[in-house]
Amino acid sequence: MNNYRCSVCDKFLPIDKSQTKTGDKVSISVGTANKNGTRIRYTSKRACVVDITGDSVTVTTGRKEMVVSLDMVSPADAPNALTVAFIGECDCKGGI
Repeated sequence: MNNYRCSVCDKFLPIDKSQTKTGDKVSISVGTANKNGTRIRYTSKRACVVDITGDSVTVTTGRKEMVVSLDMVSPADAPNALTVAFIGECDCKGGI
């Protein structure tokens, strides 16, 4: 994961999601809420890309097939959207 970090500010570099293609192993962020919406839980899951249509991606996790936004998908070896949200994304462009 070090090749995804900026050498100056130590935050994550932007990931080029246009390189994602069918058959790739990816990491997705999935959110679930309880019945009355008072508790929300986000988790990261490994998935395989089945189809890409515009800004949405169809992935399979185990036997379940889901359609998620391209923003919530990252390569399996890259930091997922949840990790980037906590640590932040590089603004200084020093690592590029």
